[in-house]
Amino acid sequence: MRPRSIAVMNFKGGVGKTTLSVNLAAALSARDGRPGKNRVLLVDVDPQAHATLYTLGEPAPVSQSLVGIIERHRQGKQEFIASTDLIGYTAPSPVFSGHFPALHLLASHHELRSLELEIEQKLARKEWPSGPPRSYKLFSYLLGKVWHNYDFIIFDCAPNFHWLTASAIFASDDFIVPVIADFLSIDGLRELIHLLAEDHAAKASGRTRRIRLIPVMLWADARDTVHAQYVDKLKREIVPELCKDGAMISEMLKACEVVDGLQRLKVVQKQVQQRRPLTDLDGSEAARIQLENLVTRIMKWKD
Repeated sequence: MRPRSIAVMNFKGGVGKTTLSVNLAAALSARDGRPGKNRVLLVDVDPQAHATLYTLGEPAPVSQSLVGIIERHRQGKQEFIASTDLIGYTAPSPVFSGHFPALHLLASHHELRSLELEIEQKLARKEWPSGPPRSYKLFSYLLGKVWHNYDFIIFDCAPNFHWLTASAIFASDDFIVPVIADFLSIDGLRELIHLLAEDHAAKASGRTRRIRLIPVMLWADARDTVHAQYVDKLKREIVPELCKDGAMISEMLKACEVVDGLQRLKVVQKQVQQRRPLTDLDGSEAARIQLENLVTRIMKWKD
């Protein structure tokens, strides 16, 4: 059975993508969506490797990161990702000190930036060695042997549209776009929607799919009138306008809705600084409640 694959992305930085990705993955893995807990794979696609640092408390070894895996793959030494490549698959798990046994990590490393640039240049010159996969098919191919082990796969994407981001887009059917109350963040949402339509991977692959796009508002204060105005503008004007903007977008979207995400509380910043998940918070804490509400909504999504 194919897992629900979700890319968390926005081309605007500083909107809380990693905080949301990591905590969403942790909360999903601790939620009983079926007998037992959800099995979740968090894929850190960003060369900054912040999701890796957040969950492990230290950088991952290069060999057990996307850098090592991709290098071995393109040299013909490793065709697919193995379960043992995923941090947390074997006990004891270093992911949040082993407190989330159903959560595994495909780690990133800062050397991924130079590797991605090198490979993009080779792709442009058509110098990639013969054999699959190339370009946007990378994750769909590499994860082929472990895909069925998970209920959810969460991609924490970089704020750009380079090779790895394109591969995460191709591998995902659902997109969560963290948005804060400023026009640059909203513009990142506009750019993303148009890019998903224009670069629709089905054009090149013949793969037909429809996506679910969920702009998640990350808010500073419930009493903030600017936030309230942006939420209203998103729901009433921007999202309906974008979803009707061209036949390709309308045909591609199976759902597009605006939901409230995490409030930017000091306790959230404190948990991140201490490299602890929001699920450690007391159940009465606003941030914990907001996260659980988002997870509940995701668990009710229909294909």
